[in-house]
Amino acid sequence: LLLVNYMKLKDAFKVSLYFINVICGLIEYIIGLVVERNMPNNWYYVVLIIVLAFQSVLLTATNITSKKIS
Repeated sequence: LLLVNYMKLKDAFKVSLYFINVICGLIEYIIGLVVERNMPNNWYYVVLIIVLAFQSVLLTATNITSKKIS
């Protein structure tokens, strides 16, 4: 959320990214509560990595789109 606030994006992009990042953060928090300690074949870690990758790709795409619109 700090990175979204730091970047120069249009207001509509910021609002939607705040909402999406809060939802993803809640998903990550819930997964963090139920994750098991053993690392091999743990699907919780895979889901965490996918959610973080989704957030990174979405933030990058939004930044590029916002710069092209301006």
